[in-house]
Amino acid sequence: KVPRLDYLEALKDSASAAAAFKAAMAEPGFLFVANVPGYDAQELERWTRWFFHLPQERKMKLRTNPYRGYVPADKAAESSFKELYEIGGLDQSQEDSYILYDATPFPDEEPAFKDFVRRHYSLMQEVSRFQTVRYLKEKRLTEGRRDSAADASAGAGVGAGEPLPVDTFLHLPPHPLPREDRPAPRRSDPGRHSAPLPRPHRQRVRRGEED
Repeated sequence: KVPRLDYLEALKDSASAAAAFKAAMAEPGFLFVANVPGYDAQELERWTRWFFHLPQERKMKLRTNPYRGYVPADKAAESSFKELYEIGGLDQSQEDSYILYDATPFPDEEPAFKDFVRRHYSLMQEVSRFQTVRYLKEKRLTEGRRDSAADASAGAGVGAGEPLPVDTFLHLPPHPLPREDRPAPRRSDPGRHSAPLPRPHRQRVRRGEED
């Protein structure tokens, strides 16, 4: 059973939310966050369908690096057959040497799509920052580190002024190969940690080191 966390209840009782979040990250390693104000599942589905139904040649132009823009499905992949739209820095790179801060390429056919992505990205950043801050506080307390100064500054230190590294739209199209001709799966899909992290703990991926 996938652990479920009520976001509005978490705002009221952050200590219990932190403990639940920590338990979920330990086993099974993910959770479902429900009751998020401003989250519209139908609008998300409508816009992701619109994007992934764009002509393939148009989507292929929306690719800047392995962590940003469109990622086509690979029929030879050893994980699931999927195509992605990787969202991150919405306007411009904050640090030219880090590809995780490249601007997100948008299709220009529909300006409302860009407006939706901005709202969705900002909402996901707010939710992930809240969960990360509560987790770090809970970790300090359970380890016996009752540093009130650190607790007081946690909100300012986690992700402050920095973008969410990756927010992903995912589509699983029908596989073009017969089942008997598909590569045997050797690994699961890679996990993505989308919480904004403070600089000392951030994964630093430089240009030219994508692999």
